[in-house]
Amino acid sequence: SAAAANLFIGNNNIGTAHDGVGTMDLSAGTFNATLNQLRIGFHASGGGSGTGTLSFADGEVTANSVVLGHTTSSSTGAGIGTLNMAGGSLAVANNVTLGTGSASSEGTINMTGGTFDVTGNVAGGVGTSTLNIAGGAMTVDGDLIANELIVGDNGLTAGLTANGSAKTLSVGMLTVAADSGSGTLTAGTGSTVEIGSAAAATDLFIA
Repeated sequence: SAAAANLFIGNNNIGTAHDGVGTMDLSAGTFNATLNQLRIGFHASGGGSGTGTLSFADGEVTANSVVLGHTTSSSTGAGIGTLNMAGGSLAVANNVTLGTGSASSEGTINMTGGTFDVTGNVAGGVGTSTLNIAGGAMTVDGDLIANELIVGDNGLTAGLTANGSAKTLSVGMLTVAADSGSGTLTAGTGSTVEIGSAAAATDLFIA
């Protein structure tokens, strides 16, 4: 089998005050890859930012881990990572993290089709984490923690299955089926679903 490679998009790791922007748009073709770490949107230190976007609609991608939007704690800038998936498959052997390292970081998953399978956790950090599963199917065997979760939007059909037993699904705002979409959210046996917190008002929309 092919050796796993690292793929870094929007990787500003030299501590400059400049804005590094990386875009990898493969939505018109087929994306097949065997990856170790997929890191989209990274900023190391100082001002500036590292902004990365990956888009694909067909193909088979495997990765050991996925990082979307990471900013080191010493940075005054921002790491901003976005994954746009309209088809194909993405299988992650370990964790997917979004918006980690500092409050300025942002991680976003936009799905309109395809299958996204995560053996580990999907974990939002101290930054902003958004999962917009408008269409397609996502399966998470571990915990799922995010600021905002949308399942089924814009007339599309989507499903999210939290497979693991006795796991935690914790989101700040949850929307299941929006704008004529059809969404299904399924949690594993003995799992805990947390929406918002006692300290912060939140919204729950189930059409």
